Amino acid sequence: MLRLINKTLLHPVLHYVESHYRHAGLPSLFYRKEPHILFDMPRRLDPGQDLPVFCIIKDADRFPVTIKSILIKTHGGKLLYHEDCDIRVKDFIYYHLCLIPRELLKPYAGHPLDIIPGIEIAFNNKIRRIIVHNYKQLSHLPLKVFIAEKPLPGSDMYLWSDLHTHSIYTHNQVEFGAPISVIAQMSSAFGLPAAAITDHSFDLDDAMGIYHQPDKTLPRWHALQNDINTEQDFIFISGEEISCGNDKHKNVHLLVYNYSQYIYGDDDNSGGNTLQRPTISYQEIFTRTLNQASVFAAHPAEKTHLIHNLLLHRGNWDIPRTRDVHGFQIFNGFIDKHTRKALRQWTENLIRGRKQYIIAGNDAHGNFNRLQKVVIPNLLLSENTDHYYGRQRTGLLQADSRTSAIEAISNGRMIVSNSYSLRCEIENVQHDRFILGDHAQGNNLKIHLQVQSNSEYGPFKHVRVYFGNFQQQKEILLWHNSSMRFNLKKTISFKPSAPGYIRVGVTDRYSAWKRFAFSNPIWIN
Repeated sequence: MLRLINKTLLHPVLHYVESHYRHAGLPSLFYRKEPHILFDMPRRLDPGQDLPVFCIIKDADRFPVTIKSILIKTHGGKLLYHEDCDIRVKDFIYYHLCLIPRELLKPYAGHPLDIIPGIEIAFNNKIRRIIVHNYKQLSHLPLKVFIAEKPLPGSDMYLWSDLHTHSIYTHNQVEFGAPISVIAQMSSAFGLPAAAITDHSFDLDDAMGIYHQPDKTLPRWHALQNDINTEQDFIFISGEEISCGNDKHKNVHLLVYNYSQYIYGDDDNSGGNTLQRPTISYQEIFTRTLNQASVFAAHPAEKTHLIHNLLLHRGNWDIPRTRDVHGFQIFNGFIDKHTRKALRQWTENLIRGRKQYIIAGNDAHGNFNRLQKVVIPNLLLSENTDHYYGRQRTGLLQADSRTSAIEAISNGRMIVSNSYSLRCEIENVQHDRFILGDHAQGNNLKIHLQVQSNSEYGPFKHVRVYFGNFQQQKEILLWHNSSMRFNLKKTISFKPSAPGYIRVGVTDRYSAWKRFAFSNPIWIN
């Protein structure tokens, strides 16, 4: 019975929905004997970019179809794209690019736009027309995109990236992600020229197209590395999301970047053994990858459901107790009280003298426009429009290649944001300049601060510069702006009374902030 519950109730929920697997032989309310067909596109379109709209078809190797035509219109009825075709599709994963010229979108610049994509297919000797997707239970509401007139704030300073992303090599009983080339085009159109692919360790050791059937030759892992390495026009960072044990010997997820080998972690996969305790701890992974990779606790602000805890031995990250990581992916697509608490706990770790960083991502398995999820396997699906690829992002400073991006992650040269940009540098009397992640030297210092926003995100209000004093074991508010602005430049004179660090936080006008930017520290010796 426990194994039955395990297979029917315990699955991750952020993904393109896999509906063909019927758990434990039970009937499914959303199963269909046809391939998955869905349209997706970025939620934001950067200036100068054409709009990529992808039609993704999965499992046509089991249910072959023929594409007859594709038609894309605005919600108001304006035709943006029309293609007549006769394409036979019988692949495991197939994607068809529909590129809408920027010229057609000029009337909508600076505004959100609703788009309705449709496809006509021949299947089982019948012609069918599908709008947006062919999932049961989910709405067929238009896809949304903001036609940006200006780049993301700070694009001249930072390599913007999503550091928690899943590809098609994460596919299992309830989820699948997008092909690597689709991620590259969607991300570039959004305004993110980089992404880390962090597929699940419990998927990367399986055979392609088969759920939870380990293959010692690691065909998925090798195919992923090949796809990343052959993509020339986009900066991909190789990663893995590993199931491992926390300090209480519970299963948690760990993000490992730039490690050249696959690391086994299969202990909280619901297709595996029920009540499986972790076979490797995060401390062991940290030691194994020391000086070879960057290691971050994945989404530590999210709390495990009780049933996951009981049957999969899943637990939570305890940020104050977690030492053997380079940092925390506190920001994961949304903000709530747990996010704000995790941020406070991170700063408490800094005060204790721990050199740990924060990063942001969205844990997207596709989901470039909206989140689709399995609420109860076999029974219930749902969706929302607030959690999507690129919503929360990491800015990598002094990065313009995969090598320099990896260096920025390992050295803490990063900010996290869902809107604003900030830059902080420290200068001493010798005119030496120190950036995020550096160790500043000197007693008479100048803090150079720059914050930017634009009309897409609106003005910021609160800009706070904090000094973490190691001797007093507390953070001191060094400077605070509380006026509504789109741009700010400020130089602050500072004579540190003790070793510590400087960090900066920018938020909107509300106490429970929804828009933000936070820097990693500059340490002061």
